[in-house]
Amino acid sequence: MPASASASGTAPQSAALSPADGDFATEPVFQQSGEAARPARLWGWPIALGVLTASGLVSALVSEGWGDVWSWVALGVPVAVMAWFGLVRRRG
Repeated sequence: MPASASASGTAPQSAALSPADGDFATEPVFQQSGEAARPARLWGWPIALGVLTASGLVSALVSEGWGDVWSWVALGVPVAVMAWFGLVRRRG
């Protein structure tokens, strides 16, 4: 039995777990960064890709000629972005 333990076998209060020992209940889970995240910064690119996709789908359905070209471009860009972030950046 260690010298700091009491006769009842329990550790004294001074030996309670500290955050360094793994007890994080008293620590905040998320730290505030001082500047709140702006919605445009968070949602800007997903909204832009959604608008691009929607315009490509509508263009493919209702137009001929240049609309077919635009639909290929507008639907290809989001696929290329997903491939880049899903496959290429994971390997690197």
